[in-house]
Amino acid sequence: MNYVFALVILFIVQNGFSQTTSILATSGINASVNQHDGYSLECTEIHEQASWVGCALTKDETVSRFERTNRFIVDSLIKTGTATVEDYKGSGYDRGHLAPAADMAWSALSMSESFYFSNMSPQDPSFNRGIWKKWKHKYVHGQ
Repeated sequence: MNYVFALVILFIVQNGFSQTTSILATSGINASVNQHDGYSLECTEIHEQASWVGCALTKDETVSRFERTNRFIVDSLIKTGTATVEDYKGSGYDRGHLAPAADMAWSALSMSESFYFSNMSPQDPSFNRGIWKKWKHKYVHGQ
């Protein structure tokens, strides 16, 4: 049986994010919506993968105040567990952020939580460090 999952990254600027997540439907496949300081996500337990990730940034939150931590950690909100460092070791894949760490630099907590494995997706290094990085800089960060 094949499953098709669409990853939707939402950047909602004007409305409060807690209001927005209440209207987003879950996929219904043993999934749960989890809210963190700077983003929310729906995690499908069977695949240990987010179906969608969303974050809202106020103007103040676009100002970077904290450095990247690069400390990848397990998300304790995911009851059945998430991927781990061992899952990525030797796999040839990058741990690609879904809600970008650069967008979480407004708070130490949001930066730390952006490194939860629930916010990662395995990405081919040439994609993660190439076209995806260029796209984020151009369309998300306007650079």
